Amino acid sequence: MSRKAQIRQFWLKIHRWMGLAGLLFMAAFGLTGALLVWPTTFDAMAHPARYPSVSNRDFVPDTAFLTKAAAALPMGDRISGLRVMQGQGAILVAGEARGRPPLGLGPASRVQLWLHPQTGELLDRQERAGGFIWALHALHGHMLLKQGGRIVVALLGAGLLALSAIGLWLWWPGLRSVRQGLRWRKQFSRSMNLHRQAGAIVALILLVEAFTGAWLALPTLFAQIVSPGSMSGRTEASEGPPTTRPAASTMLNADQAVRRARTLTTPDARLTSIFFPDDAKGLWAIGLAAPSARPVTIMIDDRTGSASLRPAPRPDRAERAAGLMMTIHAGRFGLAGQIIVFLSGLVLTLLAVTGLLLWLQGHTLRRRRMRRT
Repeated sequence: MSRKAQIRQFWLKIHRWMGLAGLLFMAAFGLTGALLVWPTTFDAMAHPARYPSVSNRDFVPDTAFLTKAAAALPMGDRISGLRVMQGQGAILVAGEARGRPPLGLGPASRVQLWLHPQTGELLDRQERAGGFIWALHALHGHMLLKQGGRIVVALLGAGLLALSAIGLWLWWPGLRSVRQGLRWRKQFSRSMNLHRQAGAIVALILLVEAFTGAWLALPTLFAQIVSPGSMSGRTEASEGPPTTRPAASTMLNADQAVRRARTLTTPDARLTSIFFPDDAKGLWAIGLAAPSARPVTIMIDDRTGSASLRPAPRPDRAERAAGLMMTIHAGRFGLAGQIIVFLSGLVLTLLAVTGLLLWLQGHTLRRRRMRRT
């Protein structure tokens, strides 16, 4: 065997055993990453009742709506906030925080209700945190691990980076023979042809996805590299209503708070969220989004009724870099980007399956040879 063939055989073994070691993880990354490109679409498939075909464009929660929402919560529970899906769909109403989420991942656990935006009819109910989209995020971003989950994801990302680079090098036929290298070869099995061709097509995309995924898994580390001293990534971004208990009664009702908030925005701004005040601060947080402006949060003092715009913090260099990584990783640069990331996720899962089949075929062939000898 020539020196060149020995080197190739060495890297082929590295590629094979790295692939086998990370097989399940790569399949999970690929499938969950593909589904998270369009989370609302796939959540609607899993929970169609939450997405009625009715407009919620002009929704404002009146007393009758909130009374129905409160009646659907467990006895003694209070409404802590609500979200309005963009365009159409149910209104998501959240009860107060009721402990830690499953595995300690994500926002605090609370009862969630999906109500019809026009009638207030209860369409769906979830007793605690979790669910389909939560599972996708928990698996893709943490591998279901609270402690060290992000480190594991970053290491797997580095592994995928190396696996893709080695695979591309093993396949590379030379610049003038790329088209020939992508041809279906009769002497190869179907699994081998699929593995070679699919891997070659998406290798560069997987390199980018692996790098950006590792960056997003360890935001604090990369923030210090980009901008030493940056506080970016040191705490998890909070999602959903505050964890403090909502006030038992308020001076303003939700409708009044929304109307006061609208005085600081354009008339065409639509309601996106309401977080109810607690006893300590007594502030409503009203989320509004206008077609021609960035979404804003307006704070309403429940005691005085005064409204103030909560300025969005100006991102530093590390946060801008992390935002760019997220844009690339999730394909948030138009429909073409989303399709590319979605298909690359499916192909990664396909590579895991065909890689396993190739190993099984080789293992079976070796056992047959041993029996003959």
